[in-house]
Amino acid sequence: MLVNEAPKVMKASQQAIERGVKDCLFVDYKRRSGHFDVTTVASIKEITEKNWHCLLDVAPHAIERLHNMHIYPIVIFTHYKSAKQIKEQRDPIYLRDKVTQRHSKEQFETAQKIEQEYGRYFTGVVQGGALSSICTQILATVNQEQNKVLWIPACPL
Repeated sequence: MLVNEAPKVMKASQQAIERGVKDCLFVDYKRRSGHFDVTTVASIKEITEKNWHCLLDVAPHAIERLHNMHIYPIVIFTHYKSAKQIKEQRDPIYLRDKVTQRHSKEQFETAQKIEQEYGRYFTGVVQGGALSSICTQILATVNQEQNKVLWIPACPL
């Protein structure tokens, strides 16, 4: 089962949120108007203890934090060939608005940087294209990962 782990809304100072990250209470956060959306370690563990998958929307550097906490997520990167391919992405249900040339170029450049800097954390790479194709590739990657043998230490490191 796949569960979208909704971030918790918190009203706290930037310092308190950063302390929570440092103390391994939070994996990632995003600043919103007047509050923070925080992804907590406790909520991830609660979901994974039920043998469910969390769908996380976190920054790439949060993957390093997860690894430091001995949480090893399946990280799937969607690779587009060009900014034009991103711009042409359409789906009548989820992507109603057209993507501008500038925005697609920014997304493509950001994706290239993420792929260079964090590619070592990727479990799989799926090719951009039709949304249904991307979803099928993601499902296949998750199923493949679920069938792998997972080696863990017999005692704490």
